[in-house]
Amino acid sequence: MKNVPFLRLFFSLFLVSLLTQSVFAQETRRHFQADYDAKTLRFGYFLGLPSTFYNVKFNNYFVNKDNYYSITSPSTFGLKMGGLANFRLNDYFDFRVLPTVSIYGRRLEYKYIDTALPATDPNKLNENTDLRETAWFELPVMFKYKSERRGNVRMYVFGGLRYGVETNPNNRRNKSKFITKTSDFSVEYGTGIEFFREYFKFSPEIHFSWNEVYDLWLKKPHLFVSNQHLIRNEGASMGIGQKLWKRAKHVIPGGNMLLSKRAEMFLPD
Repeated sequence: MKNVPFLRLFFSLFLVSLLTQSVFAQETRRHFQADYDAKTLRFGYFLGLPSTFYNVKFNNYFVNKDNYYSITSPSTFGLKMGGLANFRLNDYFDFRVLPTVSIYGRRLEYKYIDTALPATDPNKLNENTDLRETAWFELPVMFKYKSERRGNVRMYVFGGLRYGVETNPNNRRNKSKFITKTSDFSVEYGTGIEFFREYFKFSPEIHFSWNEVYDLWLKKPHLFVSNQHLIRNEGASMGIGQKLWKRAKHVIPGGNMLLSKRAEMFLPD
């Protein structure tokens, strides 16, 4: 009879564990916000930590006469916050507008020659750091391609354009020796994942910016002409024999060095 309380306790714990597992199983199978995509327009807000740096460009004066001989800009972290308006286009595509306020703390590290000191002075070569805290207003517009929901999770990718303007350029310009751009236009893309909960949706994202390539395309478009003949994903529609033959024609005259065996004499390329 002394074992009865122990058996009751054992069976009680066993029943509680079964009930707990069944509750968690029902929670897992439950679809939170199943009608989320029924609304055409939804609003939200976001918070981000961007990694940014200055793209330093030198002029002829720096190369020939300036006493600054090295200027670099290491990556630093900033802060982004703003709102989001999401327009549902269809089951797979959305259009998003994200008015953003960004605070950046970009850093310039430069080395210079102190012309006031004699050449034999060990302190003639100096280093200095310039931290520039700026506030920007940015307006990204993007298209979003989303997958089908798998329970309460959905993946997506996005891409679009982002235009930004600095809100306090005059005060900074009067105190600095270096000139920086007060506006920015770039291509932005990335990926994210949506977690649906009962009362909210959490969506972590990774963003990438493509402004440097865009600036190069505007200033030196001839650099991109040589690659315009390339067909994107051409290899996806070619067999192994076609790939080998195309490669052979680049390294072997005629592909096989035999005039009578050239495929172009009998079949199109």
